[in-house]
Amino acid sequence: MKRFLPYLSLLLPLKWKFIAGVLAGAVAAFASGFGLPFMTREVFPLIFSSEETGKVAESPVWMKSIIDWLGLDSGSPSAVIVFACCLLPAVFVVRGSVQFCVGTLPRPRGQAFRARL
Repeated sequence: MKRFLPYLSLLLPLKWKFIAGVLAGAVAAFASGFGLPFMTREVFPLIFSSEETGKVAESPVWMKSIIDWLGLDSGSPSAVIVFACCLLPAVFVVRGSVQFCVGTLPRPRGQAFRARL
């Protein structure tokens, strides 16, 4: 680790942009690992009926509270389905925009860092 200490002085002028890139990478990793498994476990059973029972799952408490907070009727099946259908694109928009930031933030910083070497 000591061999990287001389490079720290070169990174200090770029520290906030570097931190923003690392945070964007962490959010992108979280969104990638969380998004689709969460949708499969929590949201898809609300949209698609079960093969055994032929009924859709009951909406979770967190979803009802968000629907109520939005001013919609959480007891209405159509409000639950519309909200559940809107979650999927919302998660992927967040994931895509953060991955775009991960792809664009480090490039100029890396070029500036290499220029100082």
